[in-house]
Amino acid sequence: MYGATASTILLMPGRDESFQNWVRVPIGRDSEQWRTIPFERTILVVSRGPATTLWVLDFLDEVLSDPRVQLVFTVDDDDPSAFSRGSFDLLSVIDAAVIPWSQAVASHFDMAISASYNGSLNQLQCPLLLGMHGATFGKQGALPPGGRLPASRIKNPQLQSGATTVLIPHVDDRAHFPSEQPDVDVVVVGDPCLDRLIASQPQRDLYRHDLGLLPAQRLVVVSSTWGSDALLAASPDVGTRLAMELPVDRYRVAMIVHPNIWEAHGIWQVQTWMKRATNAGVLAILPWENAWRSALVASDIMIHDHGSVALYAAATDVPVMVAQFDSEDIIDSAPIAELSRLAPRLDLSAPIEQQIEDAISGYDPQRYRQIADRVSSEPMRSLKLHQDLIYRRIGLDVPAVEPRLGAVARPPEPLPLISSHRVRTLVESPGHVPVDRFPAGTPGPASPPGGGGGGGGGGG
Repeated sequence: MYGATASTILLMPGRDESFQNWVRVPIGRDSEQWRTIPFERTILVVSRGPATTLWVLDFLDEVLSDPRVQLVFTVDDDDPSAFSRGSFDLLSVIDAAVIPWSQAVASHFDMAISASYNGSLNQLQCPLLLGMHGATFGKQGALPPGGRLPASRIKNPQLQSGATTVLIPHVDDRAHFPSEQPDVDVVVVGDPCLDRLIASQPQRDLYRHDLGLLPAQRLVVVSSTWGSDALLAASPDVGTRLAMELPVDRYRVAMIVHPNIWEAHGIWQVQTWMKRATNAGVLAILPWENAWRSALVASDIMIHDHGSVALYAAATDVPVMVAQFDSEDIIDSAPIAELSRLAPRLDLSAPIEQQIEDAISGYDPQRYRQIADRVSSEPMRSLKLHQDLIYRRIGLDVPAVEPRLGAVARPPEPLPLISSHRVRTLVESPGHVPVDRFPAGTPGPASPPGGGGGGGGGGG
């Protein structure tokens, strides 16, 4: 029955459950005696993997900072994601209230929230709120099969809403969902990540200072999604290549590595594979604190594949270059596909510095404006739209204080220190000898055309 508190346990028929692993507080049988805050509604957050969970965490603490609402988390172990181990790790890091999946499916909640359509969500006994994780829809695999969405067996009869509410960032995204599916509402709520990136732009100099950038240095950010057609799959040494060819007094390099890469291979292993790059001063950004966003705000150019980070770059007027894009899973009409057709390509087999300079000097934001406008049709309104919708669905008055759109977190660590350098010189004219410094320990780039150069190691 809708309106029962989350402490009401509904046992699944025929389920042999010992209850030994079920939590007793903040939900559970007789949990009221152990609580301090007398909350009125309980929301379940279903963690499918680090990427989906980070997406939800980015706005929940601002939208639902309300003592009337208790959030608990769970990880689907009936139909688990390949990356579910990372869910447990992340939830442990944030010290969330976590309940077993068996308890989740046997309990009533006022709502369940997930940033994924996959898994066993249809086992839950509450209305579902389903969002996405990333900028719009890019891959066929990101869509539910046939456009059909999971729906719980219990909906809210007191409100005019279906059993499942789908959150989309742009009105054009409605085309991905069949209009005839019963008990499903598709609602446009914008993109909270994009809104925060835009709100952070006035602090760009602060992020650059925290990263250790000098005013004359350009920050080149490399973004790789996960999977066999990702940039890191095609060019695992891309970070080292950039460090090898870009003089450190003019460029620094940071890498945004998709959470699923860290999770699939292990943080130690990925850091080991990237050791040559990080020793050369490349910052490999760990996923937990969403630190990639501060690097994006601080960047001067983004080198990317078909991951959605590239769309956030284009939507915030950061010059972009495509280094890898051959995914057969990409929706041809998707914004990321259109971006890949318009953006200049980086040829890793040719000298890199001039390509980057050409991309920056030739960048025209208006060239990408139509693509950027497809990321969100509710710019700077997403948090409020999320909050209004959630409170309507759980039957509570919306708080008088509106959610605050804050800037993204400052970088948790600076770019690695480069303690010694190789030096390349070029005699252009009498009395004028430019000097380029590169991280020691990396192979030197070819001498510039038309002149000889000298190289040597040295402290610095």
